[in-house]
Parts: sequence; structure tokens; C-alpha cells
Amino acid sequence: MLKTSLNVLFILAIPAVTLAAFGDTTTYVGQLKYGDGGYRTDAYFDFPEDIVSDGAGSFYLADTFNGVIRKINSNGVVSTVVGAGGYGDTTGSGSSTKFALPAAVGLDSSGNVYIADTGNGKIKKFNGSTVSTIASDFDRPEGLVVRSNKVYVTDYTQGTLTVMNTDGSSKRTITSSLSGPKKLYVRTSSDYAYVANSLDYTIVRVNLSSGSISEIAGVEGDSGKNNGSCENAHFKNLWGLTVVEGDSVAEDDIYVTDGTGDPGNITDRNISIQNTADAGKIRVIDQNGSDVPEDLGDTDEVVIVDPGSCTTYLAFKDSDEFTFNYPNSLTRYGNNLYIAVTGISEVVRLSLSDFTDAEHWAGRDRFHNRNGKNGLPGRPKDVVVTKDRSKVFYTENNKVKYISTSDRKVHKLVGSTIDNYQENDDRAYVGTEGRFSDTLSLDISPDGKTVYVIDRNNNRIREVNVKARSVSYLTGAGDVNVGGGFDNGYQEGEACPNQFGQSRKNCAYFSRPGGIAVDSNGKYAYVADTGNEVIRRVTLYGKNKGKTKLIAGSPQESGYQDATRKDAQFNVPIAVTIDNADNYLYVADRDNHTIRQVRISDGQVTTLVGNPSKKGYLDGKFAEAYLNLPVEVFYNRGNVYFSEAGTHMVRVADRGDEAVKLVAGDGNRGYNNGDRDNTQFDNPVGLARKGDNLLIADSLNDLIRKVDLGDGENIPYTEDAPAVSGVSPSSNTAATSSSETKALRITGINFRHGATVFFDNYEANATYVNSSNELSVVIPFGQMPRGSYDVTVENSDGQRGTKDNAYTIL
Repeated sequence: MLKTSLNVLFILAIPAVTLAAFGDTTTYVGQLKYGDGGYRTDAYFDFPEDIVSDGAGSFYLADTFNGVIRKINSNGVVSTVVGAGGYGDTTGSGSSTKFALPAAVGLDSSGNVYIADTGNGKIKKFNGSTVSTIASDFDRPEGLVVRSNKVYVTDYTQGTLTVMNTDGSSKRTITSSLSGPKKLYVRTSSDYAYVANSLDYTIVRVNLSSGSISEIAGVEGDSGKNNGSCENAHFKNLWGLTVVEGDSVAEDDIYVTDGTGDPGNITDRNISIQNTADAGKIRVIDQNGSDVPEDLGDTDEVVIVDPGSCTTYLAFKDSDEFTFNYPNSLTRYGNNLYIAVTGISEVVRLSLSDFTDAEHWAGRDRFHNRNGKNGLPGRPKDVVVTKDRSKVFYTENNKVKYISTSDRKVHKLVGSTIDNYQENDDRAYVGTEGRFSDTLSLDISPDGKTVYVIDRNNNRIREVNVKARSVSYLTGAGDVNVGGGFDNGYQEGEACPNQFGQSRKNCAYFSRPGGIAVDSNGKYAYVADTGNEVIRRVTLYGKNKGKTKLIAGSPQESGYQDATRKDAQFNVPIAVTIDNADNYLYVADRDNHTIRQVRISDGQVTTLVGNPSKKGYLDGKFAEAYLNLPVEVFYNRGNVYFSEAGTHMVRVADRGDEAVKLVAGDGNRGYNNGDRDNTQFDNPVGLARKGDNLLIADSLNDLIRKVDLGDGENIPYTEDAPAVSGVSPSSNTAATSSSETKALRITGINFRHGATVFFDNYEANATYVNSSNELSVVIPFGQMPRGSYDVTVENSDGQRGTKDNAYTIL
């Protein structure tokens, strides 16, 4: 046998690995929209504000807060027609274009789709492949109808009804005398339009030739809820309308949506619809089959206006407001009305021949957000990670949920969609029995067994037993289910369960608190009592459990003052975090555009970064940085991270370099994953660290995002450091007078406004930034001896660039 010795070189093909850089952003849990390719009742919409039929069995939906136009075809299959999702203002390819809260959609006979890009004040057209802008001088277009190759638009802010050709040409204002016009209907003959004139509480008819306006129903300027004769009928919140046309306007039947005006006003029931034999009514039953009474308060409803007899009467209502909450646009197909029920992100079908024949037709209730694998958060507001990193807790829609980090499945812990409060504070409520009203913030005990929750609109602090899945009272008294601007009062005191009145002796009173942070021992929680403009301490266990103490701030007095205890002032302190040693708190002082530092031992308040008189965006040294509405703050490894509502960015106060730096965000509201300069968020709020990543509650995108932080200790500056390439002239003969100055030109790269220049230890008298590549300086020439000088440029963020021996005095 012949043996051959071979030196064999084995080459192993290893896939290239892309290492994440600081600020690189991805999506951790959630997706912008869900349900494409599935059946209509399985799709999730997000506050859809308009629906239109194509007349052949398909429907187009302005999925407003998802930022897309969706289609439900005749087989009930859902798809996205146009839009990438999120918030923005782009045209071009239909799959990549972005809208800003599109509130209306229309179709022409050729199948082109027209979109009221409401947040951008534009009308856009999608021809099946690309999106173009055909009009751009609107403020808040909310109604859009295409009829006979004309596009009709109502603008809520301008009070106008406008018509244009389908390419945007020949645009003219028909009338500018409307008052908060919402949706509209244009008759097929294009002679008249009907408009929901919301701010006047009236239904009006507009002559499309002359622009004259006729009031059909409602009492101008008088809000209310009653039917009857047109002149006595009252509406409360007119949203949408459609018309079943007769041979003349006198024979038209107008269907109008009206209601409480409160998309969150949902009563405490798990209900369903059943038909009844009584015209104009439905039977609403709870989970036990019992009738829900109709005296639960205001209703959302469909009202018929008959111009011929000049009467209004009820077609459909749901006193419970859980199956019919904030009904908006209506469209007719066949013998049915299809209603975009914005408040619960569903579509309801209502038979025109039998008003008891109503059904939930499309959409899954967005408030019952998807749990389990591929979970879908809904308006997440805060996020916290357990010490062992096994769970990520977050708040959303009056609930507390958690993500198992091993598989990223979403689990509900406690709470309900229902915006409410229990009658008794002195017992625990398990699972969905637990009620909150705006779970704005949370933190967790060091042992991971208890979650503490800010129950903002209930003016209370609550605690959740993780194992038992139960929510209990911790502290706070006074009114519940309040809204913005409500003053619940300020008082230090103790826990007072079942105290719903004001000014009860020895009771602790909060006023719509914002943030909470638990110390390392789990003994105290620190609360940003936003409405009272103070920072407070709450004892978490022992005989003083629930007792409060003022740490800093002037109660119920907003302002800006660095001082101690009650002499210090805040202006909407919305979030708080604590350092690892329990020595300092850091506060997002929102309307002062600052991050404040509070020494716990004596309540001394100082400003870490920001300036109340300099709202904006500028990264740089602590004293130079500008902030814009910071809404969340998070301490980690010596640095203070914060998110901003004004810039939609996440930034960090780097304590080592004493500079504010960008973590992620390009400054535009929207959605985009990528490097830190190109990432987009839509109202980033809660922040928490998980390993080498920062988790962010990206609230209006309904996502939990993940940002790479590396080791979190060597944080790169936002901009590149300056570099000096030369000085002109590079030398001069020595001065003859000590007062002599000299003007020089410095070239290089990455110079920024606010830069200073040094020649060894001599600082230039004046520095002028001509461009990022050139500076003009005036130096104290007469004070400088002969010799060679290193020239250093220091940018306003503290970064330096030096060229050795760049200048010589002969």
C-alpha cells in the first residue's frame, strides 16, 4: 500500500459577527402592528379614526396610532395597504412611507387611496406603489371624502371645508365658517356636504357651490345629550357621520356618532352584546349573564337625524361603553353600517333594518394586549429589571406585567384595563380584581417579592405581591379617578385606608404623583409627588408603614431654586431614581428642563445638568448642556440616564467626563432601529438596565426597546473630538508691548460652537467658530514669551484636540 503524507490545511468558514456598538437599538418585545394576513377579529388596531367601504365588500381603515392604512378584504383578511408604521413624514415607496396620526382615508374610482396625514397637516395620495403629497397647507385635517374625482377635506383647526382635484390642483376653500369640523359626508350628486361641527355641537349642511351653511340639528354652542326635534336636540361630542341618501336632501337620513368624549371612561364590567326585541336597544350582560343597568352614566351612541321631519332619535347605544367606546367614523355597505370604535380599536357592524342586530366585526380590544410569546405591550410607561435579571416588570394600561427574560414571554401580573378603584382599601385584590388609574411608574423590592406602583390618578401608592398576584394599599388618601389639573392637596402623614375625603387629620395626601424609587434595603421608597411639586419618602414596612416625610421641595409651589428642604423648588418633578449608596436622589424636573440632585440626608437640592432658561438640545459639559422636557431618570454605575419628551431621545449625564452625551435617538418622533444617531422613538419613558443593555418603554410605539451600552463606563461622546491641523501664520516675531494682541486662524476638523483655544497654558482672549473646520482667535500675544507652543482646541463638550509645536514666537 502506498501511503502519502499530506500536510492538509483546513479552513473553517466562520460567519462574520457584527459587534454591537454603543447606542445600537433593537426591539426587545412587541411590534408596531399585528394581524396582517389573519382574520379581521384577530387583528390589533390602534385607535383607528376612519373607515370607508370600497363598495365591493372591502374596507379601508385609518389605523391612526399605528400610522398606517389597513384593509379588510371581502374574505375578512387584514393587510396593510400603505405605511411603514410609527410616526413620521415621508413619501415614496408605499411600504416605507410614514404618516403622523392619519385620521381619515378615502378612495377614488380607480382604486387610489387618499390619506389625511393629520399630524403633518397634509393630504397624501397612494397610487398602489408610491405615495405623494397633493396638498400641504392644512393644520389638522380630520375628514376626507373623494367624490366624482374631487377630494373634500375638513380641517378641525382652520374650520374649513376645502375641495381639490385628485392631483391637488384647483384647490379652493368652500367655507371657513365651520367650528371644529370632524367627519363629513358628500352627497353622490356633489351638491351638498354634511359636517359634524363638533365645537358648535351641531350637524350642518354645506352648499358646495355657494359655501352657505344650514344648521340641521343641535343647539349651537350648547352641549348636552337629548333627542327630539332638530332645534332642541343636543349633542355632546360629535365625531362621525354618514348618510343614507333619499331623492332629495329632505329625505336624507343622517347617522351620527356622539358620546361622552372620554375614550377611557369604561365601567367595571366584562360584558357582551345580545339582541333584544326592542328597537333601538341592545341587551348588555355581564360575565354572570346578568343585565347591566342603563343608569351607569353617559353613553356613546349612534343617533339618526331625519331632516324631513326635523327629528333626532336613538339608533344604538351601549351604556356600559365597553363594547362601544368613542365611536368615530361610519361607513355604509349594503344594509349595514360599519363603525370605527376608536376607544377600543374595533369595528362594530350595525344593521340598518334592525338596530338590535349589532356585532363586534373586526379588531381585538387593544386594551387586552397580547400576552405570551410575541407579546404586545400597549402604551408601556415604566420598566424595571429584577436583581437576578429573570424578569422585566413594566406598566401599561392600568396593569402591571412582566417579561420572562429566558423566553421573552409576556405575563400579566395584576390589574385591569378598567380605569377605576376599589371601594375598600383594606384588603388585597387578586389579578384582574386589582384596579389602577394610570400606572405611571413602578419599582421593585431588593428581594424581588414586591412591586411598588404609582397609582397616579388615584393619588395613591400601591404594592403588589408578586407570588400572590395581589395588589394592596400602601399609602395616600383623597379623591380617586381624577384627571390632569386636579388638586388632591398636600399633607404629610400616615397610611389611611378607606379615606376618600379631603384634609383628614394625620393622613398622607399625594396629588397625581409621578415617579418612585426604592432604596437598596427596601426600607424606603422615594416619590416624586408631581402635583405637589415635592419629593417625599414613604416607609415600606414596620409600624410606620405608609408614613411619609418631605425630603425636598416647596409644597404646591412651582419654581426653580437650588436650596435645602422646603426652600428648594421644582417645576413638575415627574420621575426619581436613587444611587447605589442611598445617598442621593436624581429627579427629572420636567418643566425646568433639568436633572436635579437631592442629598437625602439634609434635602439639599442642586442642579446636575440643564438650565430652565435654555430649553433645547445640546450635549456638552454639565453647565452647558440643554435639555428638553426630561420625563424619566435612571441611575446606573455612577451615571444618570434620562429620556426626553421634547426630543424623543435618551441621553446620559456621564459623571466621569462631566458631560451630557447621546445614548440613542435622532431627535425625530418615529420608529427606527439602528445606530444611536439614526434610532427613533415615540415618547420614550421608563428606563432600566439589563446586563449590557438599557431597556426603554417606548410608549407610543407600544414597544420595549433595547439599547446596547457596552460596559456602561466608557461612554463615547456624541460628536467626534476636535483635531488641529495648522495655525496661520504659524510664527510671529515677539511683541514689543505687553498689551499687544494677535489675530490667528486655526484649521482642523470637528470644531463646534463654544470652543476655546489654548496656546500651552495661555487661553485665547476670543474664539470665533467660522465653521467646523476653521477658527479665528485673538491671543494675548504680548504676555507670551518666545518659544514653541502646543495649540489645543477644547470643544464645549470637554473634548480636546492638540497639535504640538503648532505656533512659534520668534
